[in-house]
Amino acid sequence: MRLVARREHTRLELTKKLVVRGFDPDDVDTLLNDFEEKSWLDERRYIDIFLRAKRCRYGILKLIRELEVRGISRDLIDEFRPRIQSGELSAAQGVWQKKFGVQAKKFDRVSKAN
Repeated sequence: MRLVARREHTRLELTKKLVVRGFDPDDVDTLLNDFEEKSWLDERRYIDIFLRAKRCRYGILKLIRELEVRGISRDLIDEFRPRIQSGELSAAQGVWQKKFGVQAKKFDRVSKAN
């Protein structure tokens, strides 16, 4: 229970942690099914929290790769893709400022096109 109470986890993360601690994989699977039924384990909630924490620091490909590594299904990632892509410009500006110490100039498509 302490593992679930500390922070959100994916099913894969909890499975790995519990199996390493000596629990039977079949028992772990049954337990995690019960956690999902009780909404103690929710990968959509995990993605939401993950994106809020990491969105300003990583680009689209890095976010998607990190979610895949954590065991999030491709279908669920695709469901969140618009949200993953929504802040790409602000993330790039944040990286620019961190790297160069100055704020990037705003790009105005209308004035550049004329």
